[in-house]
Amino acid sequence: MTRDEYYPGELDVNMLVVLRDVGVDILDKLVKPYQKGFKDIILDVIVRTEEQLRSLMDIFPVRFKEMQQSHLLIWGQDVLAGLEISDHYPKLRAVQEIKNLQLGLHMIYVYI
Repeated sequence: MTRDEYYPGELDVNMLVVLRDVGVDILDKLVKPYQKGFKDIILDVIVRTEEQLRSLMDIFPVRFKEMQQSHLLIWGQDVLAGLEISDHYPKLRAVQEIKNLQLGLHMIYVYI
């Protein structure tokens, strides 16, 4: 994800790596570059296949929408550009939070 400005030591760098296969052998090859990068900057890396990525969209729709709106493609195919992220799940989550707050307020009112 990209932002307007980067402040070393204050903000982390988020990186999404999409591969055809994410087996243990592939992850082993990423360990050293990740550790080196982590020493230089605060690095948050997500490594997934495109299929795994699509399965996470419903669980983390807000995060993927942010990634889609503010990313910089370094190399390869832009898999985020083609994702259709439903507004249904964030709305459902917001309604759930509001209902939980209402329940909490009712409980506080009754007990006070």
